[in-house]
Amino acid sequence: MRSVIVAMALLVGVVSAVAQSLTLEQQATAGDLITKDAGVAIPAGSFTVAIDSTVPEGIALRPVPKAAQDDAPSLRGKSYVVVDEVIGIVDLQTRKITAVMQRVRKP
Repeated sequence: MRSVIVAMALLVGVVSAVAQSLTLEQQATAGDLITKDAGVAIPAGSFTVAIDSTVPEGIALRPVPKAAQDDAPSLRGKSYVVVDEVIGIVDLQTRKITAVMQRVRKP
């Protein structure tokens, strides 16, 4: 039992590390690029957008734009979902949200 708890704590630490690996500038750039790419957002209340939440199967995911992946290597191979004014970065294999950021429009 104790080893399961330790393993889960390590996993949560890894997920949190992915979310924290983006600088504020990378978040702003990714937020702007994703906002331009996203189209219409899913209405708020559809599901919870939080780190380690799972995106329901019926929700379409889009790949993170290449320019955002080039700017922030931790976004490589990730997808995203936009709910209202919030962007969830999603691991495609698990459909778990690994980072959350605000939609941004750079001037």
